[in-house]
Amino acid sequence: MDTNPIDEAMADVFAELELSAKHESGGESEHPDEWVPNWYLQKLTHYAAEREKIKIQFDRRMAEIARREHALSVRWGSRAMAEVDRLLAGGKKRSVDFEFGRAGHRRVAKSVRIDIEDMDTLIIAAAESCPDAIKTTVGKKELKDYMEKTGEELPGMRVVVTPAHDTFYIGSQKFDEGV
Repeated sequence: MDTNPIDEAMADVFAELELSAKHESGGESEHPDEWVPNWYLQKLTHYAAEREKIKIQFDRRMAEIARREHALSVRWGSRAMAEVDRLLAGGKKRSVDFEFGRAGHRRVAKSVRIDIEDMDTLIIAAAESCPDAIKTTVGKKELKDYMEKTGEELPGMRVVVTPAHDTFYIGSQKFDEGV
């Protein structure tokens, strides 16, 4: 029967954690699991620190790759395009296949983008000529502030109050280079 590599990896992790947990327990106690929360949080903190270190490495590596791609494009991109254009000259083909991919020209459809230069002037003009372009929003924060200040609930709104209560949480410490 084939074994799932994910199941095998999880079994390895569980075995490692069990060894670590046995080491931390330190023997018999009236409360045999009193060490578990601190140990558990220590492990979560360690994994969060590892995740952060990997993210920093990943970001640096991705930036380096982007720099190299840009340098490649600046140095060789126009020459590659010129050669592709030479190979396509006089024919109806729009691309050429190469060992590591395809290069050519694609038709890009016309596009229109609206940049707003003066919002107030545009709102006045649109309200008259194109009222469907005018949208209205209601800010919940502003409504909450108004209701707390005046005690008034406006028609069309419903206030939902959740009473204070305790909830269990578990979270690791903030990332620390020394962890």
